[in-house]
Amino acid sequence: MKNSIFILFLIFSIVTNSYSQNPKMVLVAGTGTEGYTMGNIYSKTPDEGHEHTVVLDAFYAGKFEVTFKEFDFFCKSTGFPIPSDQGFASETSNKEINKKIRDSLPVINVTWIGAIMYCNWLSKIDNLDQYYITELDTIGNFSFKGIKAENNGYRLPTEAEWEWMANGGAKKKGYAFSGSNNIYEIAWIKENSDAKTHKIGTKKANELGIYDLNGNAPEWCYDYYSKSYYASNKNKDNPKGPNNGSSRVYRGGNFNTPKQNYRITRRYKLTQSENIGPIGFRLVKNKN
Repeated sequence: MKNSIFILFLIFSIVTNSYSQNPKMVLVAGTGTEGYTMGNIYSKTPDEGHEHTVVLDAFYAGKFEVTFKEFDFFCKSTGFPIPSDQGFASETSNKEINKKIRDSLPVINVTWIGAIMYCNWLSKIDNLDQYYITELDTIGNFSFKGIKAENNGYRLPTEAEWEWMANGGAKKKGYAFSGSNNIYEIAWIKENSDAKTHKIGTKKANELGIYDLNGNAPEWCYDYYSKSYYASNKNKDNPKGPNNGSSRVYRGGNFNTPKQNYRITRRYKLTQSENIGPIGFRLVKNKN
């Protein structure tokens, strides 16, 4: 991803501690030592298998997806490019009304890199230790170098964390979707969305009080994508996916995904610098 050196230095250097978005977070209890079963051996999509045990520590998760209002403030504060909502938001002749509508929608058209930059920016503002290690070279190329797993800054969920909270975590009731067996209760999908995103939190929350884990905007996860990772993964304790790859995972389906394609275990992928399609994200952070 290329941006001017000026813009990228602004992102990490000029923010102050005078502003906080104060994201609403929910404590997601860990799995306990016995863990939970991740994956889906019944799916026709082979990358959802095989089923395996995952043990997770407790973490905090955003009740809502990050909104345009929140991400736009980041962009205006730093010079980062403002993402488009064209075709996915209602439009009227009144610019003020249009802005209010946009502000309430989950942000989309965000790259994976853009999402982690936002996480680090907000962490700095909230006096948290930044989770992601990044680097800017002399010609304006931004690169991801790794994580500081012990840090308490905002970050993206791992696939294992996303699937655990989408299933309802320790409060799960065995629903087919995240919070209900009736997908129309909990999600904006192709059959009810009018091909547009909708205001966050307007459908029913899941067992943990988290909204829109299915439908509306799909959500970036931390993990590199590997088709065979589920089948070969040997690390069951807080797994973070493969060590490298060409794409990152996103989860949850979107407002234009048909009902028959919805499963909590469904996986999607895109390279980390692409924003093709309406992909957004949700904040999580360590419990420490």
